[in-house]
Amino acid sequence: MRSDLNKLLCEHERYNHRAKFRDQRHSKKYKYKNDEGEDIPTHEGISERYHYDYKAFGENLNPLYRQIEKYVGRSFDDFYSDLCTNFDRRSAVGNHIFQHLSDRFVWKTWIKDGEVWFHNEAYGPLPITGNFLSDRIRYYVDPRDRIIKRVPKIQKKDTREEKPIDTIYLDDDHVLRLIKGVWYIFELRELPEPRWLFMPRRGVTQYEIINPYNRSKRIATWEEMTEKEQQRYGVKRLVADSKMDLFTGNWVSKSTYPSGFFHRITHYHATKKQASHKELKKAGLVQ
Repeated sequence: MRSDLNKLLCEHERYNHRAKFRDQRHSKKYKYKNDEGEDIPTHEGISERYHYDYKAFGENLNPLYRQIEKYVGRSFDDFYSDLCTNFDRRSAVGNHIFQHLSDRFVWKTWIKDGEVWFHNEAYGPLPITGNFLSDRIRYYVDPRDRIIKRVPKIQKKDTREEKPIDTIYLDDDHVLRLIKGVWYIFELRELPEPRWLFMPRRGVTQYEIINPYNRSKRIATWEEMTEKEQQRYGVKRLVADSKMDLFTGNWVSKSTYPSGFFHRITHYHATKKQASHKELKKAGLVQ
């Protein structure tokens, strides 16, 4: 086990500064005089090259898990001895590392009914295999020989039923769909784009029209107004024309919302006819 494992796991470069540790660690340049030619101290502080902010406690645990992988098939006592050489359990940092070690690795195990069991603080006694923590716990100690071993992976059975084929897209404009045991061909058409319309205001039947040139006034209904007057006194709304979808039986229209908000319907089933034997053979459904 590498001797600097404790530094690799726990130490972290200083935050909030562009001069990271990897960029400054090999820098040997040090100015003994400033730009004005005055002498400056000949000793450099630890944080001098970083100028500000503090170092933080890191939790880079992947190297620790890789060390466990290297000890698979070897004695747990050797692994634990090497680990205690790097981490002192009496310190807060060392004890914290041992707590994270138990996330993937269990060593307090026993034999029950021919299987290896361990104790989980939250769920109590559990078998090594066949429990809901098997995906997280990857290594264990066999109590019979004190050897570190991998937790065997159990292949999960796929209980999902294979859905029968009921939709086949022939091209961008035609699709085959199975309805009550009969195949139909639908023609897909694009829905018309929404357009802006000027509508009369709700509850208003007569409008006072002011001539912008001579400021004269007159009373008119919505039908008596010109197109420019309707644009000036009406309400602007985005309207989408609806079409009957022959597959769902519903009236559908292209959504007036942006495509990022909802699933936007762009096509509808415009025509419907029963598929012939030749068309079914071309789609590979019959011989």
